[in-house]
Amino acid sequence: VEEHSPEDMEAFERRLSEMVAAQRPSKYHGPILAGAIVVCTAMGACYWLEDVHAGKSLVLRTLSSNGAFAGSLATLGLLLLLGFRHITRKDPAVLRQTRSVLPTFRLTCHDDGRLILIPPPSQ
Repeated sequence: VEEHSPEDMEAFERRLSEMVAAQRPSKYHGPILAGAIVVCTAMGACYWLEDVHAGKSLVLRTLSSNGAFAGSLATLGLLLLLGFRHITRKDPAVLRQTRSVLPTFRLTCHDDGRLILIPPPSQ
């Protein structure tokens, strides 16, 4: 494996950190999205409970007549089922691809794009 100068490695690390930061979603997008879904579900539930015809028909029929509530309820259930934190915390593609190549050069990288040198195997 060819050795590289420290300036090259620092430039690569700096550029990788920039790319990871640019591709990572803002930490505020997840809570804002969750809040919006909860508010939509709560408002839809209020309208659904106030519906005078809801008591006389089947639950699925009333859900189909309140499409916004049914959609937000399904989205909220899906987020809870799949794990909201798992969905919002995915590593950027550039980080996954870089991690697959770096072991060749005895390197790995942190979640923010900083390079970590892997010590040579002791013999």
